[in-house]
Amino acid sequence: MKLNTFFLIIIFIKLVNSNEYIYGADNKNDIKVIDPFNYDSRENIIFKRIIDNTHLDVFGDDNMNNPFHGLQFLLIWQNQTGRLYTSKNDPIIKNYSWWGCMNYYFSVVPYLSANKFNLVPHLDFKFTFKNNSLFCSKYEECDKRMMKIWDDYFGTISKIKNNNETKSYSAEELLSKMWRGHQIGVEMGSKAFKQIHENSLSKPEMILSNGWLAFVEFLLTLNLNTNKTNIFSLQKSLPHRVLNDNDIYPPSIKDFTYDQKTFTSMIYTMHYISINKTIYNITLKFLQMVSSNENCRLLINNNINSFLNFPFSSILIVLIKIITNTC
Repeated sequence: MKLNTFFLIIIFIKLVNSNEYIYGADNKNDIKVIDPFNYDSRENIIFKRIIDNTHLDVFGDDNMNNPFHGLQFLLIWQNQTGRLYTSKNDPIIKNYSWWGCMNYYFSVVPYLSANKFNLVPHLDFKFTFKNNSLFCSKYEECDKRMMKIWDDYFGTISKIKNNNETKSYSAEELLSKMWRGHQIGVEMGSKAFKQIHENSLSKPEMILSNGWLAFVEFLLTLNLNTNKTNIFSLQKSLPHRVLNDNDIYPPSIKDFTYDQKTFTSMIYTMHYISINKTIYNITLKFLQMVSSNENCRLLINNNINSFLNFPFSSILIVLIKIITNTC
């Protein structure tokens, strides 16, 4: 009897120290060790903690204006469409998922910065795969330039929350700081996961991913609000599955809705524009001019659905309004 009791105690101790026990805990606030490539942990612990613990008055009573809603939503979309290679029985984001690896720089890395300012609880990260040298799991391991930018965002939020910030920040100013963190994440991630990008994606999915990065730079330049309302308006337009080798011409993809065909065609166009650096840089210069005009920027933000699906025609409308001084 004593021997059986001894073995039960050993089993219990192993369960307490295992990832399975941690993932299954009812109170996620008590969790201290996670696998950052476990989808549930990344969405419901990392993102949820960041969003819940960076709630400021400027983000609204319901925190709907928190820009991190956009980053969380994209992770959800990537998972629902098979881009993370998870399954019901296997919630681990595969380390050959380009989308999942890129998202690490927009979830785990910001979390480490937020923890530095005591905005979120400390987490230890344990990987289920061995080759994890591309993923910093401690603040000190991460690129200093990248962390400096995220520190500017979370450090400002920390000062505001602790009433140590004399300057009054608008949601738009904080959004701009978040976009700078996102921008360097794209820069660092694109270099780090270049081989995964080239080896694991079909040609159409590669075009989509390249166009997506160019599109994000447009959004960044315009300081487009990634709050919950705006980002969820994208839901009906995003592709509902991974693109395969037959999806060369978006308007002819049979199982796509009109909105999905329109959005995917736009992202393809963004890819081809980004290849021509001269045209791409001219377009970005124009966008910078538009974004410097607060009325024009508000015009685009207030017509978010139109811009997300038809950015070029939307920009043309804004251009006409600038010329006629009616923006």
